[in-house]
Amino acid sequence: MVATIGPAKHLGALLRAVLVLAACAPLRLAEPLLAQEQLDAWREARRIDAHAGAVGTLAFSSDGKLLVTGSYDTTVRLWEVTSGKALRAFGGHAHPVSSVSLSRNGATLATGTQEPSMRLWRVCDAKLVCGPIVVGELGKLAAQVGLNADGRIVASNGDGDEVRLFRASDGGPLGTLRGHKRFVMCLAFSPDGKLLASGAADATVRIWSLSDRRALQVLNQHTGRIRTLAFSRDAQVLASGDEGGTVNIWQTRDWKPVRKLWYGNPVLDLAFSADGSVLAICSRSDVVPNASLRLWRVSDGKQVQVLMHELTEAICVAFSPDSKMLAAGCTDGTIRFFTPQPAKP
Repeated sequence: MVATIGPAKHLGALLRAVLVLAACAPLRLAEPLLAQEQLDAWREARRIDAHAGAVGTLAFSSDGKLLVTGSYDTTVRLWEVTSGKALRAFGGHAHPVSSVSLSRNGATLATGTQEPSMRLWRVCDAKLVCGPIVVGELGKLAAQVGLNADGRIVASNGDGDEVRLFRASDGGPLGTLRGHKRFVMCLAFSPDGKLLASGAADATVRIWSLSDRRALQVLNQHTGRIRTLAFSRDAQVLASGDEGGTVNIWQTRDWKPVRKLWYGNPVLDLAFSADGSVLAICSRSDVVPNASLRLWRVSDGKQVQVLMHELTEAICVAFSPDSKMLAAGCTDGTIRFFTPQPAKP
C-alpha cells in the first residue's frame, strides 16, 4: 500500500492539472482570434501598374488628392488618387529616382537620383525649375531630398557626412550641416519646418535647428546604418529605422526613446498614420515568402497587421493625410492602395 500511495497521489494531481488546463484553453485561444480580427482591419483596395521598374519613393499631396512616385526606371509621375489616372510626368532623369518630396502647397517638387543629383520642378506644368544639381561625392549612395513646410528650403545629403541646404526657388546654396562621422542616408523635416532630422551610416540620428544651423541632439540608440526617418503629424515623436531591423521611437520634447520595435529585417521606409497611433514599416528579406509591409501599434509596440506576404516587396510607404488610405510602392512597379475595412466578426 505504501508503495502505491505516492504515485497515485501524483497521478491525481496530474489529472487535476490537465482538467484545469482544458478548462482554460478556450480563454487562451481568444487572444489569437482577437489578433486575427485586427489583421483583417486593412485590405488592398486596388493597384496601379505605374512604372516599368520598382517604385522606390512616393509622397501624397497635403490634400491627399495627388500622389507622386519615383521609379528605378528613371521616371517620376503624378497621379490622381481617386481615379488612378497619370496626370503628368517629370522627364529628364538619366538615373533611377531615389527620393521625391512635395511642398505643402503642392507647387514644388524635389527629386533625387542615383547620379547623385537633385532637381526642382514646378508641379502645375512639370517644368524644370533648376537642376540637375550635383549634391556631392556619395559613391554608390543616392541623393535623398526633402522640402520643408513652407517649401522654401530643400535639403539633401552631400559629400560624405554632410547635409546640404538649398533655396527651393532657384537651387541656390543656403548652407552645409556637418557632424556625422559617415555618409548621410536619410532626411526628414519636422511638420512645422523648424527642425531637420538626418540619419547616417554612423548609426546616429542628428536633430538640427534650421534657425541657427546647429545640432540640437544626437540620438545614438541604433547599431546599424539609419535608412529611414519619419515625424508624426503632431511632431510629438520621431521614428528611425536601421539596416539591422530596429525601429526606435523618440519623443521630441526631450529626445528620449519611448519604444523600440524589432523588425528582424532591414527597414527601408516607415510612415505614421495621421493621429500617430499606427506605424507602417517596409522591409527587405531574403526569406520567401516574406512579410515586407506591416502595421505596428505605437502605444505598445505590437504588430497588428501584415499587409503584404509575397514575393513582391514593398519598398516605400505613405499614409494619406486623413489616414483613410495607405499607399505602397513595390518592386514589381505597382502602387498598391490599402484602406481600412470593418473587422470580421
